[in-house]
Amino acid sequence: MRAALETCRQWEAEGKRVAAATVVAVAGSTPRREGARLLVSSAGDTWGSVSNGCVEGDVAAHAAEVLRTGRPHLAAYGITDEFAFDVGLSCGGSIEVFIEPWAGLAERLAGGLGEGFVGAVATVMDGPGQGAHGLFDRERGWVAGDLPASLAELLAPAAAAAVDAEHSHILPVGESRVFVQAVTPAPRLLLFGAGHTAEALAPMAAAAGFPEAEPSPDLFARLYGIPEARREKKRLLRPAFEWLARPGLQPVYAALTALLMVVSFVAFHPEGRGIRKQINLRLHQGIGSVEKLYADAGSVKGDIKAFSANVVKSFNTLGLLKGDENKQ
Repeated sequence: MRAALETCRQWEAEGKRVAAATVVAVAGSTPRREGARLLVSSAGDTWGSVSNGCVEGDVAAHAAEVLRTGRPHLAAYGITDEFAFDVGLSCGGSIEVFIEPWAGLAERLAGGLGEGFVGAVATVMDGPGQGAHGLFDRERGWVAGDLPASLAELLAPAAAAAVDAEHSHILPVGESRVFVQAVTPAPRLLLFGAGHTAEALAPMAAAAGFPEAEPSPDLFARLYGIPEARREKKRLLRPAFEWLARPGLQPVYAALTALLMVVSFVAFHPEGRGIRKQINLRLHQGIGSVEKLYADAGSVKGDIKAFSANVVKSFNTLGLLKGDENKQ
């Protein structure tokens, strides 16, 4: 509400007339809630939104007609099977938008809407007092506006209840219908810490309308800065760490990891003692098998040596080797 009144004041200072379109009732799923507002100037300027783009074009056309005639208009938007391709909401809900001229309203109300103001703005939509506005302070009552006194007196308790509930809605008061918009201080976003998350959130919060808060670069330097002595020591140790981080050593690390896992399993497993016995048994069986293999190999070697001696002896008996001996 504060930003809308300030925009209205600026446009009127430029000689433009202003119409305000306000969402006064919603049903079902809707893009914006009660109190969402679109301003349209006589020069075609727009500010704000009532549906995030669904019906703004049609609302702006109604606003131009309101500026031409000076008479308020209540427009309703939704969606049905018959009017699926007409102007309406794609989300399935429905809204009512009250469009009225804001001639001099910023000057009448803005003075009472400080940053810490807690209260409501009342707008008479139809019935006696149509087009009148009032500014209700939760502590002091009505403080500004042009509401008829009789209507203001009847409306005060309901306005206080709306402020306490922080709920904007239409109230029937006598023969009139009044839209009461709760106005509370702008929400505050507190960022705890000065880490990289807060550094990224600060500009996002500013874009969302929260007071701009930029983290101090000096604060980050103090939090994340490394003393010179530690920085020098880190530079000296870097070559050793770089050598250990070589890709060629990755298989070695993998093998060592597997070996440690096996050793840990055998040493600390609840059945570790039985496992160690089984390993020792297999080792002894393997050693016995190797010894037997060596014994068999020695026996074969002896048999081959005896066979060779018999062959030579047979050759000598037959005289096959004498000719060779004489030649030599």
